[in-house]
Amino acid sequence: MLGIRNLHANRLVYDEDGFIVGADPSRLTSQDMGKAALVASLGLQGLRIAVGDGVNDLQIRDAGYADLFIAYTRHTEEERELVVRAADAVVDSFAEPLLT
Repeated sequence: MLGIRNLHANRLVYDEDGFIVGADPSRLTSQDMGKAALVASLGLQGLRIAVGDGVNDLQIRDAGYADLFIAYTRHTEEERELVVRAADAVVDSFAEPLLT
């Protein structure tokens, strides 16, 4: 429905009780500027939209590898002020129109 062709994510690390304790540090997506580097390596053409809830997601647009950044706030414990303030749009559900 959204025409997504590339989806990359962190691999979560769990403790012995099944609680998330972090992200796999060997994955580029968990490293500082790693998501921007990953998107750069894809050589994407056309309109590029980054969607995320953190500064590392915002860095994709700020580094010039996305045309727009949408802050997704549904699953964050608190709204991340810097990310929300810098976003081109803010959504807390994919049922909302992404861009109006």
